[in-house]
Amino acid sequence: MVLRTDGAVVAIGGALLLAAADPVGAFLGIAGSPGLRIAGALCVGYGGWLFWTARRYSPDRLRGLVAAIAGGNAVWVLGSILVLLTGTPALTVGGRWAVAALAVVVALFAAAQVAARRQLRQQFATLGSADVALTYVCSHLAECLIRATDGVVRGALTLVQRCFAVYGEVRGDTLASPGTPCITSS
Repeated sequence: MVLRTDGAVVAIGGALLLAAADPVGAFLGIAGSPGLRIAGALCVGYGGWLFWTARRYSPDRLRGLVAAIAGGNAVWVLGSILVLLTGTPALTVGGRWAVAALAVVVALFAAAQVAARRQLRQQFATLGSADVALTYVCSHLAECLIRATDGVVRGALTLVQRCFAVYGEVRGDTLASPGTPCITSS
């Protein structure tokens, strides 16, 4: 179920990105970049494949896929953290918040996928074939990556919050300043 949901969210997000690449690019601070359209098309294809695959295969075969997708999501989160820490590409304040928010959503999907994988592992506790053993090894490696990422994500979210606060103080940006409400009444 979590893979189908992940696939649907990615495909819908990709379709929205394809449809609104120019306004999204302007919001992020990377207007005119063909990369957004390419990313949207890749997300539509990947999300559709993931949704279809998750519906097609048995739970035993999905166990390795769940681990691989969770590992890929962990890599996405780490990449997002690198984008935020390095400032490359140069994003607007809204773009940085969007990257951080998307990283949190992807981290939540990864956590849900690890939980689903654990349930599948309990259902298929015995290793009877080389294929299942290989799947187990890949799953274990992905789970280790997820465990390492969990602490990194928590630390990174705190770091991102502090970076925005410092950035806001330096630039006088009220959106990023600590203690400033997002919505102010006039």
